Amino acid sequence: MTEDELIILASAITVLSGMGVLLTAWWLWLRSRIKRGANPEELAHMRRAIDDMRLELDSVHRELTDGQQELHERLDFAERLLGQKDTERLPPPS
Repeated sequence: MTEDELIILASAITVLSGMGVLLTAWWLWLRSRIKRGANPEELAHMRRAIDDMRLELDSVHRELTDGQQELHERLDFAERLLGQKDTERLPPPS
């Protein structure tokens, strides 16, 4: 894995974690508003916003998983290429 790919992977993990924390905080805030009797229109708006955030979080998670699979395939390919070059350098068996 190259340095750029590691940076992208670390950034994606950071964004995904941050969105999860934000979603959790927002959910706790929403629950407290429900308990004390918030405006139904406001609650509906907040629920839609949370649903949108969940969809975006799922999308980021899917992109991260796809990127991870692609990086794994590239690593396998590079290992196979290196393995072929190593066998070419070995002396023939006696």
